[in-house]
Amino acid sequence: MRPTFGRVSKYGAMALSWSMDKLGPITRSAEDCAIVFNAIKGADGKDMSVIEAPFNYTSPGNTLKGMKIGYIKSAFAGKSLNDSLSLVKLKELGVDLIPIELPKMPYGDMLIILSAEAGAAFSDLTLSNRDDLLVKQGKSAWPNLFRSARFIPAVEYIQANRARTMLMEKLQQLMKGLDAYIAPSFGENLLATN
Repeated sequence: MRPTFGRVSKYGAMALSWSMDKLGPITRSAEDCAIVFNAIKGADGKDMSVIEAPFNYTSPGNTLKGMKIGYIKSAFAGKSLNDSLSLVKLKELGVDLIPIELPKMPYGDMLIILSAEAGAAFSDLTLSNRDDLLVKQGKSAWPNLFRSARFIPAVEYIQANRARTMLMEKLQQLMKGLDAYIAPSFGENLLATN
């Protein structure tokens, strides 16, 4: 489960992006996920971005009848069999599947937020030249991303955050009337949910 930012403390985790990192449980069932999430959610006094918010989970048993779950139609088109089977299983469980699409936004342009924050998180590594000790040194390897982050113009970083705020508003509108939405693991959804 990938919880909303601010639901689980990131204290003790290695930061890559302070405003995007999220921690959540990996379990074999929704019930197990609810148990673990309930145990780890909420403020701990160490990560000031975490809020107290209610978590209400009632096991639906073997049916999800009446739940309205959106699915990113284009993200499932032509994808793996497992992705397609997840939609079939949800339908079998009584879910009302609603095709949706992510808002058209400059998702790639918003990546500089992640790059700038990763560069800041690993600044000591870069400034001490210990990034030279990391094994991978290719063009897209983390050490070079940390180094190049130092050249991101402040104006572009601010514009990316403005676009991110607009995206958050559009996603909130998209979610009206839905209980949740699903998407395959990677792709534009990963950028959108950051």
